[in-house]
Amino acid sequence: MERNSTDNQVIADMRHRLHALVEARPTPSNRAGMDAARAGVARQLRELGFSVEEVSDGDVPPILVAFRPGAGTPIGMAGHYDV
Repeated sequence: MERNSTDNQVIADMRHRLHALVEARPTPSNRAGMDAARAGVARQLRELGFSVEEVSDGDVPPILVAFRPGAGTPIGMAGHYDV
């Protein structure tokens, strides 16, 4: 399968985003890295039209809760930004 320039740009953008997350080193022992990764994921979600909230009980790093209005079936995603 041959890639076009749009495909190449999408792949380059995905690599850049992934590199930024890995570079932050988001591990439980690196709170600054977790904060940077969380901020990056929140920014990307906002760029996609989501409203984003950080929810925390104060004892652990916040989780992100994102919503985007629209028709269709709601979906939920869960993942770690600390691995």
